[in-house]
Amino acid sequence: MRFIRVLGAIVSFYGLTYIVYGLEQSLGMVEYRANAYIIELNLSIGVITFVIGIGLLLAKEWARNAWLVATTVLLAQHIYFLGMAIVDRLSPTGQILNVILITFLFLIAWLKLTTSSVKQHFQ
Repeated sequence: MRFIRVLGAIVSFYGLTYIVYGLEQSLGMVEYRANAYIIELNLSIGVITFVIGIGLLLAKEWARNAWLVATTVLLAQHIYFLGMAIVDRLSPTGQILNVILITFLFLIAWLKLTTSSVKQHFQ
């Protein structure tokens, strides 16, 4: 059960970082000009992952399923963004770090949240 709570806290924090970054982009506090689509995407990811994190903290079955789907989508999305950064000849450092982070979260989620010993703690 402790694992689920720690994962929920990490996922909630991950969501908050996206929310803060999206707000910084919308207020022009980043060093590049982000278009409205990117700002909305970051805010959406932030809100969705924050809500999933709260659900994981409460050990809700819907949050377990949602996090498994979300990590898969986020991993694919960040790999795509990394590829686009390389094609556009932008610095890929930030995207590489995002891919590494979400890969760890993806592996942890799929290796742990799909086991019967962990599933039994969800309602």
